[in-house]
Amino acid sequence: MTEKQQEKREGYLQRRRRKGGHTQSATKKNQIQILATNITRQQLEMQALYPIYSLRWQVEILFKTWKSLFDIDKVRAMNPERFECHL
Repeated sequence: MTEKQQEKREGYLQRRRRKGGHTQSATKKNQIQILATNITRQQLEMQALYPIYSLRWQVEILFKTWKSLFDIDKVRAMNPERFECHL
């Protein structure tokens, strides 16, 4: 991670510790991230990969929330126009 990313993470962990959060990340200084990908170094620089994964993780959390709150994994049949409005 870059220095800026490490500072951002440390700030987040400090806030978690103050709130009483007891996750593994909040109790330790984790500065190593292991990201598995099939993207080559020629396609994307290593330092650009972390922000992309951070965004992807936010999308994953959003869909998990939607699935649990709105049951979006159980879709009823509808016409395409209505689906576009929902989307």
